[in-house]
Amino acid sequence: MQYTTASRGALLICTSPLLTLTFAALLGQEKCTLRRVAGCCCAFIGVAVGLSGQLAAGTPSAINRGDALVLLTTVLLALFNVCAARMLTRYPAHTIAPIACLGGAAILFAFTLAGGTLGGIPLLAAKDWLALLFCGTIGGAGVLLLWSWAIEQASAARIAIFVTAAPISAAAVGVILLSEVVSPALAAGTGLIVAGIYFVYRAEPFAESQA
Repeated sequence: MQYTTASRGALLICTSPLLTLTFAALLGQEKCTLRRVAGCCCAFIGVAVGLSGQLAAGTPSAINRGDALVLLTTVLLALFNVCAARMLTRYPAHTIAPIACLGGAAILFAFTLAGGTLGGIPLLAAKDWLALLFCGTIGGAGVLLLWSWAIEQASAARIAIFVTAAPISAAAVGVILLSEVVSPALAAGTGLIVAGIYFVYRAEPFAESQA
């Protein structure tokens, strides 16, 4: 996010549902049906429409380093969804999530050592520690646990579609808390995202006939 805008980053990361569905289908974990693909694409278009104002507000058109990093993050998120779904068929979420957090902490600490930034830790104020504890517990481990539990209860492709609701939800909070105006683009984008989620979650006719 140091090298790109929040709206471009949000749009790129919202390709993760389609990538998750693709990887899951390639590994034989889920069916890549036309309805699911249409739902993922519809939700993605909804994000693009909802963020169209921010995307057009003086942002560079060329792909930059930040966009490439966000795209790499999106691919890794999709791979995590698929790999976690396979693991969660054998082990519960509250077993997988703590181990994943330990592995992540080790890698992050290695980056800190490599960057030589450990010296900045004693300079952190009390409010900084509180913010870091919140980010590490509720914002980090808590989110990972809930996300893993959701995949355990449903499927990777179904849960991934809700990533598209995040940027529009942030805009909706601005409307509610900051009295921002509901633009036609935001309303249309929200409608497309809801339609996309509906398509992904709606049962296939063939599956219904087999039930």
